[in-house]
Amino acid sequence: MKYSIRISLCIMLFWATAFAQEPNLVWQKTYGGNLADEGYSITTTNDGGFIIGGYTYSSPENRNAYLIKTDAFGNIQWHKIFGTQYDDAVHCVRQTADGNYILTGAYDEYNPNKGSDIYLKKIKNDGTDLWFKLKDYGHSEWGEFVTEICNGFAIVGCQLGPDQGQLLLVITDTLGNDTIIWSYGPTSQFDCGYCVQQFYDYESGRYGLIITGRVYNSQNSSPDIWLIKTLEDGTLIWEKKFGGPDWDEGRYVINTQPDRGYLICGTYAFDHMYLIKTDASGNFQWSKLLRPPQYSGAHGYAVKQTSDGGYIAVGKAMGTTGYQDIYVVKLNRTGDVEWQKTIDHGIGHNDYGYGVDIIKENEYIIAGTTFSPGPPWADVYLVKLGHMLNDTNDPLSLAYNGNRHLVREPNTEKLHLVYTRMDSVIYQYSSDGGTSWTTPLAIGKGKFPAITLSSDNLPSVTWTDEIGGLWYRRQIAPGQWGEIYHLSNPVGPYDPFLNSPPSIAVVPGNPDEVHILITRTGRVQMNGVAHTVDDYSFPITNPENGEYHPIDVGTGGMYPPIRHSPSIARSSLDNSLHAVWMRQDTVCYATRQIGQEWQNWGDVFDPEGHQSARPFVECYGDMVYVVWEHNQTPSAPEDVWKASNRVYNLPPQFAWDNLSRTPNTPSRYPVNASGLFTVFQDSPYPPINGPEIYYKVHPEDDPFNISQTTVSSLFPQSVARITGSQFYLYTAWQDGAASPYEIRFKKLSYIPPELPAYLTSVNGNEVPSSYLVQRDTFNSDWQIPVDIGSQKITYRFPLEPGYRYKIKVTAYHQSTGQWREWVKIDNGPKHQIKYNPFKPETLEFWVPPAFYQDGTIDVVFDRISGSYATAGPIYIYQYEYEEGEGGGPMAQESHTLNNTGLAIFPNPFRDKLNIRYTISDVGQGFSLAIKIYDVSGRLIKQFNNPSERIIWNGRDEYGRKVSPGVYFLRVDISDTKQTFTHKIIKLE
Repeated sequence: MKYSIRISLCIMLFWATAFAQEPNLVWQKTYGGNLADEGYSITTTNDGGFIIGGYTYSSPENRNAYLIKTDAFGNIQWHKIFGTQYDDAVHCVRQTADGNYILTGAYDEYNPNKGSDIYLKKIKNDGTDLWFKLKDYGHSEWGEFVTEICNGFAIVGCQLGPDQGQLLLVITDTLGNDTIIWSYGPTSQFDCGYCVQQFYDYESGRYGLIITGRVYNSQNSSPDIWLIKTLEDGTLIWEKKFGGPDWDEGRYVINTQPDRGYLICGTYAFDHMYLIKTDASGNFQWSKLLRPPQYSGAHGYAVKQTSDGGYIAVGKAMGTTGYQDIYVVKLNRTGDVEWQKTIDHGIGHNDYGYGVDIIKENEYIIAGTTFSPGPPWADVYLVKLGHMLNDTNDPLSLAYNGNRHLVREPNTEKLHLVYTRMDSVIYQYSSDGGTSWTTPLAIGKGKFPAITLSSDNLPSVTWTDEIGGLWYRRQIAPGQWGEIYHLSNPVGPYDPFLNSPPSIAVVPGNPDEVHILITRTGRVQMNGVAHTVDDYSFPITNPENGEYHPIDVGTGGMYPPIRHSPSIARSSLDNSLHAVWMRQDTVCYATRQIGQEWQNWGDVFDPEGHQSARPFVECYGDMVYVVWEHNQTPSAPEDVWKASNRVYNLPPQFAWDNLSRTPNTPSRYPVNASGLFTVFQDSPYPPINGPEIYYKVHPEDDPFNISQTTVSSLFPQSVARITGSQFYLYTAWQDGAASPYEIRFKKLSYIPPELPAYLTSVNGNEVPSSYLVQRDTFNSDWQIPVDIGSQKITYRFPLEPGYRYKIKVTAYHQSTGQWREWVKIDNGPKHQIKYNPFKPETLEFWVPPAFYQDGTIDVVFDRISGSYATAGPIYIYQYEYEEGEGGGPMAQESHTLNNTGLAIFPNPFRDKLNIRYTISDVGQGFSLAIKIYDVSGRLIKQFNNPSERIIWNGRDEYGRKVSPGVYFLRVDISDTKQTFTHKIIKLE
């Protein structure tokens, strides 16, 4: 038995939400000269940047200490090289409470009877020196870690003499003068200290130190992990040792909260990253041996506690081929792995992650070293991980909706994205629907890029620059970019220049033909300055052989532009081109059929196309869609309007409607995806934290919040995918109100209550359907107009191979008796329809792929009995193949679509939140839970197996009133394993 609970006004969408989502590789940087350079330590600075400590051989001396200060994007602000001509390094750098930096490491003045000395150095936040202290204790010593304490600094390191070694702890005053020097250990060559942290001992009411390192184990002649707790003056409180029979060492220790215990990160037996959790007394609680799949070993070097109470650890992983990669792992508070990933800088490189710091939630910075197989041999390596794809300094990185920044290869989840960062055009690629992305690649200099795909699914990109030039570049093979073409370069004050971002489309051919729609200003005529809309087109193999094809011309002053905001799209049905642009504040439209000139239809959206801005055009099947911003009155907030027309209806016969219907808030930057989704920027009402990204399918739907962030979300870019069982919406956007802005991405799954037709034959009218081949007459007076044939009616539909298609046909008559007819595909499969008077009969069936390999099918209605054959409207639906289906033959059967929905209102709310849901296609006895979390992922309230209507009074499980803010409502369904989430906002 199946449950089917249905209500109206439900949101037909879900997506899986994980509170610890694996971050993307946002960017990576290397630093150094033409010789070896290494990075050891990383700290996030209070200006949003980073400071890295290490060493460099790329200096006039031999090995010098190396310090690099960067901004939030990894760009060097300053660097320092200091030391002797022998063996010096920065092992640890930390920011002090006064905003300056303290560092320690090794300083070697070359004494043949000993080695290096510990140094302690303080510098200003601009890199200039404050003071330097050299510490010589008679042996070879070096500092591994420094931390600021109440009245100075604590250094931990190693002291190595002839056949002996000790852990060394040095405590200084605020000027670096020694106050206490302690050495610990059984004086073995293995003893060393790697990390020291300050803690507050609530029992004694005093500050203390927690230290980790390694200590000699005489029973197995190898070191163990060492954990030492002292008072702030170095007096030993207790020590603990952990490990096995082989080499083990602790490299980093943190004081965990809220339990006041400790977590050690290190290495076990030289083949596993080793994490050990203890209580406040150092007693063992749990441990984890970690290494990534398909790797032979791993080492751990650093760990930090995350805002959710879990941990982020970094080290290196040893591959079976001998190469090594950075290893990053995220664990929850009990030590369970939430995600892990390796980072490889390139083939043949060995990459180490020595330090990690937390920028903010699910955003991390890693410092280490990448070793190359040839010069420069090694470089300091900086890697940023985050929930965004990249960060950018450009507040308009994805701005302008008329040109596409995001495209998808058909029948795949392969995505291509372009945007701007640091005056560069950035390209990224995902092969798995946005789960992972390639490292950002700069493919040119300029702004406002637009992207499309050629017939072989390779990206072509165009962009403009500060002076209004036009640029173009494409991939000539997967992952291989060709040369950059400067298509136009205004050099004089009256030369035409681009006054808006370009838009691009490719028409398949031999070779393909590239069309770039631009608007320009600057050509002087007798009555003023010309403002033009032009199609700049060229063979894809010869961009320099381009021509301008004018579409619209106006004259006026130089500024503001009176032709601007172009957008272009190609119809896959007939390769026609469709263009929209702004003529001052009016949306205009033009078309170009294959082999013909452009036809400028001008203002076809009157009056709602006036007082408008930012149009976007898209073709899907035999439809063309246009969306734009419109002000109903000059002072009213913008609403998004959506228009549609058959591509073959010329002159155009658009119908349009107000899609967003948010009269109190501005709806801006609309884009359309597969004729179904319209995505736009809007604001919650009343406004909370600025605009967010929403989508709608129908005007009467409630807008669905895609972004669900607590900062301004701007400039959406979306594409969609339709398969036999589900729709997917892929959206990128920009987040943030100040630099660095974030480029974010989300994939949503959507199960629609109805499907959009790819092709539609409207029958029974005097003007025949464009797909009609043969009929004898028609009847437009019946309730359902039909085409009529004394024996047969034939239609021919263009179907692109590589997809699957479903046909829905309707037969109808208002005569007497039962009529019967065959519906045939070419001369192959046939389906019988029986239909009685005044009772329309609908038939759905799949088209076998073999019948449209030639690009067309004939659909024939063949009378069996009754007076005539009749054909009402015919709908053809196009679906992409699911992953692994390969585009092969399929069974001729219909797939029932399951239905899951959620309605939440009002949102934002003050005192009561109404929650309603619908579920179908679940088994008897299913369980359902509705859970409410705060932004940190903490469970606030849970409803188990509730009725289909719930009212939440804004109180937690203990009856306490929750604070105003952002929360997440999640629905878990046991039977179908579905999880979907919605953002809710509680007001004061």
